[in-house]
Amino acid sequence: MNNEVGYTPSNLKGLLKDTLPEMTRPRDYVASVLDVTTNTVDRWCVGLDSNRHVDMPYTKWKILYDHLITKKGSDMDSTASDYVVAHVNHPPR
Repeated sequence: MNNEVGYTPSNLKGLLKDTLPEMTRPRDYVASVLDVTTNTVDRWCVGLDSNRHVDMPYTKWKILYDHLITKKGSDMDSTASDYVVAHVNHPPR
């Protein structure tokens, strides 16, 4: 179990995998929701030890969270929505 809260590259990748499993390219979807490039989303997902890594701004994390919570009420399965509630509803420290 991941004990990290808020945005981390591993939390973002896990969130995409668990909440958007039906999508073959969830990073493209996230890029369109957040009005950024797919390359930007890729850089948010890169490990902290990589020189390609860029931190995801909290405002973007919050927009993505709000979007997925809205999605939760419509078509997200309960396992994915549980993940969102447990792993996303925490601001970074």
